[in-house]
Amino acid sequence: MVSPVPLSSESAKAPERGLFVHIIIVLACVLFLATVALLYYRSITVQEPKTILVINGSDQLNDAIAQVDGPSLVNPLQVKMNVSTSYGARFYLAPGGYTLSILAGAKEPIYQHEIILSEGRTWTIDLSKWGKQTPQQRVD
Repeated sequence: MVSPVPLSSESAKAPERGLFVHIIIVLACVLFLATVALLYYRSITVQEPKTILVINGSDQLNDAIAQVDGPSLVNPLQVKMNVSTSYGARFYLAPGGYTLSILAGAKEPIYQHEIILSEGRTWTIDLSKWGKQTPQQRVD
């Protein structure tokens, strides 16, 4: 005959563990919903760049700075044009109006151009023949 097993002190603590597990499950669900809400909020408030501004240069523009400024930018975007950047620059921007400036030496613009970028387009400015002819502009 089998004798009944007496209740131990461990089995008496089972309801306390059950409450702890339920609290952890609820906390995990709340954290999941908060993460989903944050991702949704960021997706509707952040405007992703949908246009590209490409500047091609030559060694004549060594150490010049390509600068893009516009109303949608908090600070102007800048890229130093040198051998490591192949004397070029790429800017990923939201559609809108911008001012492109090429700065040299004492930060004075040696080239300045107003650009209106439309969605899904690439605007290329070729400054590789700087000083020999007018810069070429191309929209793809």
